[in-house]
Amino acid sequence: MSLPRTIGMSFTFGAMLAIAPTAVLPQQASTRCVVQLRFGDPADADLTPRLEPKKTTGSREPKLNVEAIAGFKRVVFSTNGHSARYTVNASATVVPFGTWPIGAVDWGGKAMEPWSHRVLAYKFKKGFFVSNPDNSSFLRISNDSFIGVATIARHKLSLALSRKRDVLAFDGTTMESWRPKADGREVTIPPLEALADMPSLGGIAMLGSNHDLLVLSDDNRLQTLLNVGKDEFGPVFDAPGSGLALYLGQKIVVAITKDERTQAFSATTVLTTSINDASTYFHTSPIFSQAFYYGKRHWFDLSARRWLRFHGDTLEEIGGDIGDMRNHQDLPTLKRILFEGSKGLFLYDGVRLHRMADQIDRASRLEAVDLPSIGRAVLLEWRYGVVSGRAATTPQKVSEVTEEASLKPLPAPFDRGRAWIDWPEGGGAVMRSEDGLYLVRPDLTFERLGTPFPILPTTGLTMAREPATGGILLAANDGLYLIRNAGGAGCPQ
Repeated sequence: MSLPRTIGMSFTFGAMLAIAPTAVLPQQASTRCVVQLRFGDPADADLTPRLEPKKTTGSREPKLNVEAIAGFKRVVFSTNGHSARYTVNASATVVPFGTWPIGAVDWGGKAMEPWSHRVLAYKFKKGFFVSNPDNSSFLRISNDSFIGVATIARHKLSLALSRKRDVLAFDGTTMESWRPKADGREVTIPPLEALADMPSLGGIAMLGSNHDLLVLSDDNRLQTLLNVGKDEFGPVFDAPGSGLALYLGQKIVVAITKDERTQAFSATTVLTTSINDASTYFHTSPIFSQAFYYGKRHWFDLSARRWLRFHGDTLEEIGGDIGDMRNHQDLPTLKRILFEGSKGLFLYDGVRLHRMADQIDRASRLEAVDLPSIGRAVLLEWRYGVVSGRAATTPQKVSEVTEEASLKPLPAPFDRGRAWIDWPEGGGAVMRSEDGLYLVRPDLTFERLGTPFPILPTTGLTMAREPATGGILLAANDGLYLIRNAGGAGCPQ
């Protein structure tokens, strides 16, 4: 079954937006400051990141590659693709990070233990690593090759898949073969390609090397569900609000449910496609712990494709006729989900979709951002065009998204405000524009920060939260800067 591909709106979660509050505060003593970062001993070349952009980039702007790991106590970055990794210490000084397993953490082969906040990382070719307690470096635990890692929080169990398809348990210092038992006997675990936890169903989903989808229950009963086909892989989303878990594969999506009376697991194939786009027709929402499908309820459904909500292995109506599907995103601050289709914008409140009265130009590109520090979610309309002889997108209209499924226009006096990032430690959000840096407060007023930092309209900007100092790391043409609360290292006293 082949369905049309997703097109349309591009959503950005948590950062990278430009809007403008209603007023700029008069000049006054600021409670924040912008400091240029020092690079340790300048005589040591290893302590100085190469900020000069490569000639092939066509940009004056340094490329800052930030390794963002949820819950990690440090921000780690490199510049212009160089292999050295750096971090910022409490004295606002750039220093080498320590041991960084290149090709592991930065390529997605990682998992965090929720109970210890250690990060586990693996390399396909030789290496399993764990971060030390203060996240200042990684330690090599094994030289073997690995293909996967998973954490089972309710059992405080970390599992790694070796290249030989063996399952190893990691206890914090050593690794050994995992031998679960049922009724006093070891359970034979077949060679695996991947595994994922399903806490609401009380089991661990496993993908065997023979393409079988299996489940190991919490009492260590192993059950084979179905064969998903060759070259399949994908995540499993646990959705207790919908009473199931979803395997989101490349050409197949499977609903996994559990019979509470018999404790047996079952699997239902929801969708198969001829190309690797099956998962694009589903939305999984951590806000409501629910799962949604853009399609039809059954093969004989004569209605148009629409958004439907899972209830176990069945689908139910939520008023989801949005026309052709475009994009969708959770807005945690509002506890809503925003859907876009050819018929307009819709907001889901946990029960149904509600159409939003909007004046959006369908030819424009839209970006939505959730900013919990100012308690708002906003929508930006971008127009394609040419600025200073370069192809560019410029913000045209900014609106606040409300819980009541309406859009409230906001003035946007800064034509080329480019980057936004949420800053809870600073009590607001930071905006970077050609006019300079601004802190945006919850009442939509500005506080100017530091001096202007000229940028190119087409340049992608990178800002990142810096946990060690509670500040914001910023790349500019002439160096690296840290935005932080006054009183910190480097700020005027």
